[in-house]
Amino acid sequence: MLTGFYAMDADRRSNRKLAPSGRSSDAVVADHFEATAEEFDAIYSGEKSALGRFLDRTLRRSMFTRLERTLERLSPSEGLRVLDVGTGSGRLAIPLARQGAQVLGVDPAPSMIEIADSLAAEAGVSDRCRFKIGAIGDPLDERFDVAVLLGIFDYFPSSLPALRWLADAEVPRVIATYPRARILRAYIRALRLRLVGCPVYFYTPQAVWKEAEQAGYEPVYEEIMEALLFVDMKLSTGAKAG
Repeated sequence: MLTGFYAMDADRRSNRKLAPSGRSSDAVVADHFEATAEEFDAIYSGEKSALGRFLDRTLRRSMFTRLERTLERLSPSEGLRVLDVGTGSGRLAIPLARQGAQVLGVDPAPSMIEIADSLAAEAGVSDRCRFKIGAIGDPLDERFDVAVLLGIFDYFPSSLPALRWLADAEVPRVIATYPRARILRAYIRALRLRLVGCPVYFYTPQAVWKEAEQAGYEPVYEEIMEALLFVDMKLSTGAKAG
């Protein structure tokens, strides 16, 4: 098995917290996105060669589909209080704010937050779209109607701590994506990220639903988006995170 590559299932889940470098996975992932913030945002801005744009739209199509589906699922968004975890450069938070939502985007990479702040100002939604450096587990000092975690669980060996964190804060709805295990694209991606020392994890549907249930969430909607599993879930009545 490749170092930093794990297929998660309902009966076998690693609690490994160290990346191949021996540093914590959180630190390695934050550093990775800090160093590649502009390159990452270019996937959405299209500020690259025609070939690069074609490859993004072909090989990374699910990255665009997950944004579109989230906006659909959260429409109408007027007055909705949204926590965008791992907001990156704000490419979801900003259109949500345009639709009338109040959005707080958090990300551990300062360069991502700088880009997001700049784009929100350009879009004229800074009053409804705030960004700050932060991570899963940080205290939540306000209430949210929904939390969105797109492309986050790719870098965590388990979604359970994040879901329990949100359940403890009584966030009633969560939209998240999970990279699918045991498909060819997962192996290719694992090799690519291994070259830069960044850990990556993959999930089976059984693991997704088991962890959601353990945190007190139940499914509302799910969709396979090529290499991703898109999930919309709600907090069960009377659920308590354990």
